Amino acid sequence: MLIALGLVLLAATALPEAGAQVAAVPPSITTVGTRFVDGTGGTVVLRGVNAYPSTSASTVLAAGANFVRVYLRWSDLEPSAPVDGLHAWSPTALAQIDSLVGALRDAGVQVLLDVHQCGWSPYWASITSGCSNGIPAWVYADGRFPATGSGRAAARAAWWTSEADRSKAAYVPFLQMLVSRYAAYENVIGYELINEPAPGSLGATTETTNSILRWQAAMIPVVRELDPWRAIVVMGRGGGEGIGTADLSLLGSDPHLVLDWHDYYNGRTGSGFDAAGDEWVPSWSATHMQDTTTYDGTLAQQWQVIRVPVAKTAAAGMPLLIGEWGVRKDTVNADVYQSHMLGLFEDLGLSWSRWVLSTTDSMGIRASGGGLAPAGIQLRDYLNGPTGKVPNDLPPVPQSPTIEGGAPMVGRAVTAITGEWARRPYVFAYRWERCEAGIDCVPIAGASGPAYTVSSDDLGARLRLTVVGINLWGMSDPVSSALTDPVIEGPPVNTTLPAIIGTPTIGSSVVVSPGAWAPAPSSYDYRWQRCTTTCADIEGATGASYLVGDADVGAKLQVTVIAYGGGTASLPAASPQTTTVPLPLPLDLTLPMINGSAKVGVTLTATVGTWKYAASFAYQWQRCGSSCSAITGAKYATYTPTTTDLGKTIRLKVTGRNATGSVTAFSAKTATVVK
Repeated sequence: MLIALGLVLLAATALPEAGAQVAAVPPSITTVGTRFVDGTGGTVVLRGVNAYPSTSASTVLAAGANFVRVYLRWSDLEPSAPVDGLHAWSPTALAQIDSLVGALRDAGVQVLLDVHQCGWSPYWASITSGCSNGIPAWVYADGRFPATGSGRAAARAAWWTSEADRSKAAYVPFLQMLVSRYAAYENVIGYELINEPAPGSLGATTETTNSILRWQAAMIPVVRELDPWRAIVVMGRGGGEGIGTADLSLLGSDPHLVLDWHDYYNGRTGSGFDAAGDEWVPSWSATHMQDTTTYDGTLAQQWQVIRVPVAKTAAAGMPLLIGEWGVRKDTVNADVYQSHMLGLFEDLGLSWSRWVLSTTDSMGIRASGGGLAPAGIQLRDYLNGPTGKVPNDLPPVPQSPTIEGGAPMVGRAVTAITGEWARRPYVFAYRWERCEAGIDCVPIAGASGPAYTVSSDDLGARLRLTVVGINLWGMSDPVSSALTDPVIEGPPVNTTLPAIIGTPTIGSSVVVSPGAWAPAPSSYDYRWQRCTTTCADIEGATGASYLVGDADVGAKLQVTVIAYGGGTASLPAASPQTTTVPLPLPLDLTLPMINGSAKVGVTLTATVGTWKYAASFAYQWQRCGSSCSAITGAKYATYTPTTTDLGKTIRLKVTGRNATGSVTAFSAKTATVVK
């Protein structure tokens, strides 16, 4: 049963009354599997813009769009808290939406109602330099979260987790009002539950993304109780982070779910998604057009990123919508960026809405005078041209793959090269085949990836690769590579790494154990390496043992082994590095010496002798009779005998020091001190 909302609203008489459920009518566009379709089941590709409710329909039409993602804010629609269960919806805000949606209906333009948030809530307006809308301020009016950055992060996290029941209870009446009111418009194709769901202090984890999806899943039956047809649009974490490992099955089996993913990627070489398809590398700022002043990205890089959500939604059986994408007005090569993105969307048959139909937004496609900016003109010309009107609803056109890796050898990998296909596939299916007598080809069990490591079972046979390309519209015909040369016996393959035997100290020898290899090698080559931040070959060190020398102090040792067998060389296998070669204690090679005549008043000078590994020296002059004792204060490189030294001899004690420790050496004694 529906919850009675008790809505309070002033609106035009031609519009539905507040609180009344209007009869839902089927939308012009719905979804089937991964496609948007019209009433006849024909594929529709939505191409449009984001727009504020205050935007005029004529401005939308001037841009050539067939679709508008309308930016609406709960905080504008319900600025005051409900009183005794009665909700007061803003007649001004609703009238703006009604006017735009109605005018677009008359023009045949489709609408997605996007429940937007930017800055989370007006409650945090005091700490937000840009926008601060979305969740009404009254939701936080009790002060349980401070109006600080950490308070907002905690509130965002709580929305999906510890306060999920509370947030759903607040949100459901708003969602029911929205669906009850706009299910009567056939050009309203769906409802986006929340724009760019912010995780707050939950952190960038798969569980965070799944918590956000669970919250949205709870809203699906609320919509379906009022409207069985329209799309329910969901998002992952933020603008699309976390989607690689997200569990979309948490959303259930509703047949009209759509994933929105925002693509502001700048396409720079060496950047993109991490291996999981979750996080931006090296950072969000370094990969996004919001912080890019010159577009120097490539179409290949753009493809590497967008294929993550494309493959994810295809596997889940739901359409992908690129709900936002765009480039700043002042970005150099903005036209190249737009050409790349439009071509990519066209290849993939994706629906999209460009951000934003605005004169003031940095990514707006309108000029300050009100007409279209250069990016808007480029977009309009695309939308009004033949390419922008005809869906690319055909499967990929195949191109024969090639196999890279040279003559196939047992133990070596070969790699698929798929080349450039027309109507770009978003994923390939691979089948590696073993061909006997050159014609009888059979699939190799488990060999279904883009690379294959040749096994001993392939010896003497030829290999072939068969590929199928898949896009939103279906699968290509299978297409196969040429046959390889016959597989030959490969070089030995390392199964246990080499090891260095012995403790590396100056003057000692260490020995290599070459490790285990299959098949057994006939011989080995060795390269000893000295490692600090990187490893470098030690000149001339190519034997099975190595004598540790002075140059190795402070470094670690490593040995690289190449095994030979069957006439070919293996890939190098490197041992683990040794411990750091320690600095030895200072070593005195020749004794200290005293220079000068042993006479009172004549200065004697110390020579430390010859040392290795000493970093500094300390002196102590000694007076010797039957034994030697230190002369007080005589700790420098010179000493002048006094009358106290008459009849005695002088000796010099030198201490060599380094970080490891110290060693002492003594000079010979002087002659007896005389006047």
